[in-house]
Parts: sequence; structure tokens; C-alpha cells
Amino acid sequence: MISFLRANVGLTVWFAIFFIAAVVSTISVFLMTSRGLSLKPVWWFWGFLLLIGFPQLMYHAYVAVSSSRTSREPTSVASGKPDVTDPETLFTVVPEGATVHEIPSQSAFGVWGKANAGRLVTMPNGDTMMLARFQSTADASRAVGEYLRESGLESSASADGSGGFVIPGNESRSARVYARGNVLVVHTTADVPSGVPDRATAADSADPMTRWTATTSGKLIAASALLVYVLFVSVYFLKGLAWATRVDAKPVQRVLAGSEVKNRLLALNTLDIPFQIEAHDDGELSATWNYADAKWVDLARAHGMRRIHRIRMTLDETSRKIRATDYQSSYDWSAGAGGAGIAWKMSTGVVLFQYEHQRVYGLQLDSQGRPMPQLSYTYTFDLQEMKSPLIETVTQAGWQWQPVAWQAPAWLRWVTE
Repeated sequence: MISFLRANVGLTVWFAIFFIAAVVSTISVFLMTSRGLSLKPVWWFWGFLLLIGFPQLMYHAYVAVSSSRTSREPTSVASGKPDVTDPETLFTVVPEGATVHEIPSQSAFGVWGKANAGRLVTMPNGDTMMLARFQSTADASRAVGEYLRESGLESSASADGSGGFVIPGNESRSARVYARGNVLVVHTTADVPSGVPDRATAADSADPMTRWTATTSGKLIAASALLVYVLFVSVYFLKGLAWATRVDAKPVQRVLAGSEVKNRLLALNTLDIPFQIEAHDDGELSATWNYADAKWVDLARAHGMRRIHRIRMTLDETSRKIRATDYQSSYDWSAGAGGAGIAWKMSTGVVLFQYEHQRVYGLQLDSQGRPMPQLSYTYTFDLQEMKSPLIETVTQAGWQWQPVAWQAPAWLRWVTE
């Protein structure tokens, strides 16, 4: 099983991604249900993950099955040719017509004396394979260079592009020295290896992408299909996100005008809320929560932090809709005898769910840099606590709350909404 996972890393990674996504989704469903939130974001997320991951999962599964079927075909042994896909098997399986000589490590010297087992296999076609099995893959990799130095072939060896080396010989014969797993291989043959890992031959035959893009027309078709797929996924991401976060207007007797909605939102400033709503000259509104702003000293080093979440709201009188976009910024700094550091991050888009709680320890400083009698600072940010009053005010006015990834122009809103 472990060897299968190592041989099919792509398949293993995607199985792990789906498993982790299932665990995270389960936790998210529990938290969102307990807070009375809609589960539409979870369905949107899984639709997006399946669009991205399911084709790749199927692709890697096909390659894994095809490679496994190819590796089980005994043609190389039956034909008397060396099976270099997995040199480890040559310690237990003798190809038809081949002769085998054991190389005891007790009587050997140099690299062969360090190996756990050694074997010389001579094939009917004249190929020879000297094999040395080591305790680990790292030992086998180091043995490649040691063998070249001990045999005096280091100066004539050239890299084959896959971690091994090719040494030209007499009578059109050449040798390839490489490590495959924990086995050192010295393969002498009249047919010079191309420099591509031996396992690649079987993998290429099982890889459909290699066959599909073997011609110019195949490359064009693949590129066109990929472009269409990327566009489709992008549209799904934007429109699906808008669907997952949209809150429709509540049924009311009279739909309020834009000016009335704006006044109601500004009136929230009179309530006990942790954020401030501002009106701008361009008609937009913004709700800003400066939920962390602290300076403190610990171990003779000064620190500072600031966290801001802002929601930009654009009122559309025609469609009775408010388009909202989230903006986040974080600023951290520290200074002391060892130097100073600054970290600033900013992001924009749609934030589905966020809850943050943190405590920092140290002598707290006020805005003037004077010490305060507190030795810790704690902040809590709950995005739902910020958005709920805004959404409730907008929907009770007969308007729709529409989060958007960015405030797109009117002609492009069919994509974002």
C-alpha cells in the first residue's frame, strides 16, 4: 500500500484534500448551524472543489490503474530483457535465459562492500546489470558518486537529466549508473538509455495527456479545452459566490428609497455597535471596525498591531440592491536591540465566515507611548456581529444584500452576480 501511494502521489494528494475538506466542512456546518447561518456557502464550496478536484482525481486514478497494469505485464522478463522498472525485483526474479552471480558483501570492497546484497545479472541479449541493495534510498544515491570515483569513470560520466550518469564505452556500448529506490544500478547495454528514467517508459504509456498532446493538433485541442474549462470555473466561482452569500429582501409594505436606506444605515451609529458607518461623497457607504489596536513591550522589545475590517457598500436604486465588498488589513511591527520588523497585509473580496480571538502579553502602552497598568491585551472579532445589523437593516427596507468579489462595472455584473 505504501509503495502504491508513493508511486501515485497525485492520487494520494487529492484523496487527502477531499478528506480534509470533508472534515473542515463538517465542522463548518456545525458552527454555522449553531449560529443560524445559511449553509449555501458550504454547497458552493463543494461545487467548486468538485469542479477543480474531481477531474484531476479521475485523471490520476486512470494513470495509477494503467501504470499498475503495465507494471504487472511480464513481457520484459519473458523476452530475456532486463526489467529496469523496479530493479529490486531482480534480487528475487531471474529473467528467462539470464545468468546470475551473487556478490557477497563480505568479500567485496568499496561500494559493494557497504551494500546489504549484491548481484550481477547477465541477460541473453548481452546486457549486464550490477545491482547493490542498501539500507536506504539516501545510501543508494550516495553510492552513485562513490562508484564513479572508485571506478575512475567520474571524468567521463555525463548527467542523464534524471539523477543518473551515462558513461560511453567501446564497441558502441555504454553504461548508465543510477539509483532506483534503495538499489544502485550499473546497466551496461548496446542500446544507450535516453537519459529519461526507466520508469518513465511505462508511465508515459499510461499517461493519456502525453498521448493527447503528442501532435500539434492535440496540443491546440488541449489548450482550447483548458481555456474553456478555466473560464467556466471562473464564472462558477464568481456567480456561485454571489448566490451563496446573497440575502434577499424581506416582504415589506413599502420599499424604501435609496436615501432612506442610507439614513437607516447611518442611524446604526447611535446604537451600541463596535464599528462606525460613514457616508462618502460618491454616494457609497463604508462600515469600519478597528477591532485590534495595541502597543506593548515584552523582554525589552516593543510591539504594535492593528486589525481593520471594512465593508464597502454601493447602493443601486434601480435594482433595489446593495453591493458589499469586504476589505481587510493587518499591520504588525516590532523593534528592539536585535533590529526592527514590519509586516503589512491587505485583502479584498467576500469573507464568508470569520471569528478571531487573541491575547497578547506585555506591558501595555497608550497612544502616547506611556505605560498602562495592564499586562495583557485581548481582542475578539466576529464578522457575523458586524454584518448582521447591516443585513437586517437593508433587507427590512425591501432591498437585497449582495456581496460581490469586487465592484464590477454594470456591463460585467452578469459574471459577478
